[in-house]
Amino acid sequence: MANTLTVLIPKLLAGGIMTLRENAVTPRLVNTGYSVTPQSFGSSITIPIAAAQAAAAVTPAATPPANIDHTPTSATLTLNKWYKSDFHLSDQDMTQIAARNNFIPMQAAEAAKVLANQIDADLLALYKDIYQFAGTAGTTPFANDARSWTTGARKLLNQALAPVRDRSVVLDEDAEANAVDLEEFQNAAWAGDAQGIREGVIGRKLGADWYMNQSVPSHTKGTLAAGTALQLNAELAAGASTIVMKDSGGSLTGTMTLGDLFTIAGHAQQYTCSALATASGNLITVTFTPVAAATYAASSVVTHVASHVANLAFHRDAFALGFAPLVESDFGMANQSSIQDPVTGATLRLEVTREYKQTTFRYDVLYGITTVRASQAVRILG
Repeated sequence: MANTLTVLIPKLLAGGIMTLRENAVTPRLVNTGYSVTPQSFGSSITIPIAAAQAAAAVTPAATPPANIDHTPTSATLTLNKWYKSDFHLSDQDMTQIAARNNFIPMQAAEAAKVLANQIDADLLALYKDIYQFAGTAGTTPFANDARSWTTGARKLLNQALAPVRDRSVVLDEDAEANAVDLEEFQNAAWAGDAQGIREGVIGRKLGADWYMNQSVPSHTKGTLAAGTALQLNAELAAGASTIVMKDSGGSLTGTMTLGDLFTIAGHAQQYTCSALATASGNLITVTFTPVAAATYAASSVVTHVASHVANLAFHRDAFALGFAPLVESDFGMANQSSIQDPVTGATLRLEVTREYKQTTFRYDVLYGITTVRASQAVRILG
């Protein structure tokens, strides 16, 4: 039996990695250059973010100007997501492997797939950090044209100076079904190829790679309700990150929750709520990102965006995903081995153990995720 397991483990690991690669769409689209040497649960990786620079005129023969300090910022990626998936076979099952030798690879693929789906869902859940949005909440985009991208999300990415390469759009089934039906994506004269008709996929169009993902989440906004009009309680200064709102009619109730979107009349900047807030005494104090782009007058009207599907358009560097190789121990009764996928960076460990007359096959993966540059991502509302 030991020889059988020794032969099986590399095959099961390879099959598991292929499953991760085929089913986890989002991990392949974000920056995965942060995988590290073996680490423990809770370890962190610091991701530096360069400070902005400014050009200055040179005056020949003048006194050299004083150096200007620059303060780079950083994002922290914590390796706090450790998941496993396993299955077991009895001794009788193991003796019947020869008769149905595809069972273990099939079951291994299923075990790896749930890990892939977990990584995918965790990355997509970072949408709550994204404050820019295009489209209309509650209305599936791309029903008639591609403007939710061309004059919406793409324009916002351009204004945020996101690099034009490595942009992706991830849509749920409904939005993708609309998009793939557009002439812009089907007609070879528009799209440049016949892939949309031949394969039923969008592929790379209009400056982005387009993907369908069944794990795209929906956002349910908080219960905040104003009887008359939601507005600022007092002037909001540029650079502020906390806002106090009221109902002009005096009956504000409910909550704003993490990921809620809103705008303030007087400036086009869009914002997202960064923590749960609850109204009390006709007032609600909300923390938000990014900081206020302008000074808003007291009583400026606030628009609280409705619940929506959080489709995403983003540049690769908007999000980070880091995997930590798990230590292979020679202690105990387990057969262990690890493999790293060169495409996604995923490091998967397989541990095979004997547990009371049965053999257990257990995959596990340790990783962390974070939003690095929220300005380089946009929600396409559905």
